[in-house]
Amino acid sequence: MADDSDAPVVFGWDASDFDWERGARPDNVFAAAREGIRFFTHKITESAGVVHYRAGEMVRAAVAAGIPIVGFYVVPRTPGPSIAAQVDFAIYQADRQMPEWRTLQGFFWQVDLEHWSYDQVHPQHGVAMAELLRAKTGKRAILYAPRWSYGNSIPGDDVLWASNYGSDPYIHFLEAYAAGGGDNHPGWAPYSGRSPVILQFGSRTTIGGQRICDANAFRGTLDQLRALITGDDEMSWDEQLERVEGETLPTGKVLPAEQRTARTALAFALRHSYSGRQASEETLRLTRQLLASQAESATRESSMLAAIRALAEGGGVEVAPIVDAVRAEAQATRDLVEQRHQSEMAELTRLHAEELATTVAGLQAQLDALRTTD
Repeated sequence: MADDSDAPVVFGWDASDFDWERGARPDNVFAAAREGIRFFTHKITESAGVVHYRAGEMVRAAVAAGIPIVGFYVVPRTPGPSIAAQVDFAIYQADRQMPEWRTLQGFFWQVDLEHWSYDQVHPQHGVAMAELLRAKTGKRAILYAPRWSYGNSIPGDDVLWASNYGSDPYIHFLEAYAAGGGDNHPGWAPYSGRSPVILQFGSRTTIGGQRICDANAFRGTLDQLRALITGDDEMSWDEQLERVEGETLPTGKVLPAEQRTARTALAFALRHSYSGRQASEETLRLTRQLLASQAESATRESSMLAAIRALAEGGGVEVAPIVDAVRAEAQATRDLVEQRHQSEMAELTRLHAEELATTVAGLQAQLDALRTTD
């Protein structure tokens, strides 16, 4: 995939299980990446009961295709479960379908807020959902709240994702953007006190060979979009490094202030430290789960043996074969639990090793750059 980090417009595709029903598959996502799609989202939940089960598969395909910015989108509903319950449900489904979303650097949430024929959702519900998603996951949440639904009534200062389809032609997404006016598309006009940062400019475009797709644009470079998603726009790398002034690099060398630039080795080290803590917490959770399962199994085994002995004391029951069978079954259960534990630990180790290798490579490159300035 070509390096287009300096391209003036970044294109994206937001999909759902309805696209799957129309024939969209992971191959289309790979084709979309080759055509220039650089961000991809997929609907995962609506309210606290509707699930789109292809979300994990399709977002995982986007990551594998090299699309750097990915996410899930959530549709708030009213009346019904609380917004907090809807957020918890979305996070639960994300963990079920694609648990690695938590450690993806380019992951974000899209809150799909609009007026439906069956539910005139108030904008405050979307704002509240975005706020909770950020607070509970530490990931950016962008509010899809179109002007045609809410005009100037959207409170707060959330980053807005607008939509304006114009004539909404059945053509390739690149042609559709140009036909609609490109960077001068009327959908870029400000509303609710701010300009949208992403524009959904077509709902019937062709992307990656798949027809009738929602196409989107970010008016800026890929680096700028990445900074928006990761939060680097809120605090520059230099500002983050200032927080740890006086700290040393892993080599023991103190980083001079004049070399404290945006992509220094220290930033890589700090980021890896955070990811490593997440992996350690997940390992601890799985270990506790294993121990609880083993304790439960031992309790069941003891209870069964006690019941068998009590029955045998009444006469007419041969205890030894039954006890042996129970113990054999219990051991098989423990072996199965241990096997699953080992598999989970191996996968965590693999993921952690991949992340570590990437981090070390980046760190080495930064250290090499620092040496050239000495």
